[in-house]
This record gives sequence, structure tokens and C-alpha cells, in this order.
Amino acid sequence: MLEQGMDADAEARQRYFGVLKSETARLSRLIRNVLEFSQLEARRRRIVAGPGNLTSALREAERVMAGAATQSGFTLRVEAADECPAAFDHEAAVQILVNLVENSLKFGVGAQRREIVLFAETTERGVRFGARDFGPGISVKPIERIFDDFRRGDDDLARSTKGTGIGLALVQRLALAMGGRVEAANHENGGCTVAVVL
Repeated sequence: MLEQGMDADAEARQRYFGVLKSETARLSRLIRNVLEFSQLEARRRRIVAGPGNLTSALREAERVMAGAATQSGFTLRVEAADECPAAFDHEAAVQILVNLVENSLKFGVGAQRREIVLFAETTERGVRFGARDFGPGISVKPIERIFDDFRRGDDDLARSTKGTGIGLALVQRLALAMGGRVEAANHENGGCTVAVVL
């Protein structure tokens, strides 16, 4: 329709372009997830954890997902010190954070508080980074099973939401490849946190 000039006006045209752009980006991220997953399975993806500033990965993930968050009516923000030194693979960390934000956007669509926080902190157990949202939380029991391959939630929301079930499995594989581990927790006041501890 756009090619043939059948769109009604400039405003409609911009709206159509916005949908095309967001769906193209979503499809690209899905394809990247599938490729990353298969390369890790075949041991062809090399993860190199070296010293760096983890906050830079949070900022990059925020930039990559800002448009999708805004379009879905969410606020996406970073809570971290300017410098958060850690040994990690930058691309893997960004991929982890992008996957976590995508999950929060998908499953938090009905949340009253539409906010996602990307965080990084130094704890006694190591450097911890991830995403906190205020959506419905995780329905899978036990909660650690969300990291299983092709695993999705057991409730109506999970069944009605599009997805392949490889996003969090990929998060776990990338975390393990960096020498870390994953964890997830629901919160009493709503939402959940999914994090990687390095």
C-alpha cells in the first residue's frame, strides 16, 4: 500500500512506517536469538569474558530497546554507578539484557506500573546485573524452570503471548559461558527480577 501510494495521509504513513520498523527490529532480534542459541549449542560461539565497565552494556541495551519500550508505553531506565567493573563479554551482556527487556515488555503489557529497570551492582556474591519489572511475575513453578529450553509459563497470559521459549534459555547459556549463573525472583509488590551473577 505504501509502495503504491494508497496511504491516506502523512500521519498514517508515519504510523505504518513505525509498525514496519518495530516489527522488523523484533524479527531481527528473534533471528539473532535463534542463531546465538544454535551457535552456543554447536560450541561455535566464542564468549570471551574480559575486564570492562558493565554499565556500558546496560546503556547500550537501554538504547537498543528504548523505541520498543516507548512504543509499548513503558519507561526503561538504568540504575547503576557510572563505573561497574566486571569480567564479562560485552555483546553477550547486551544480548542478555535485550532478552530480559523483551520478556518484560511482552508479559507486562497489563501492568499498572509500566517500568523496567536495568541494574548492575557489586554484591558479596559477585557482580549482579539484570532487569526488574512490575508486571505479573513468573508463573512457572519452580521458578528456575523458566531457564529450560523452550519453556514458557503455565498461565493464560503465557499461552496467549507470542514467543519461542528460547529467550531465557539463551540468557542462561550466555551467563554460564561467561562463568556466571542466573537467578529469578518474584516480588510481593508485583513483578520480578531476572539477574546474572558473575
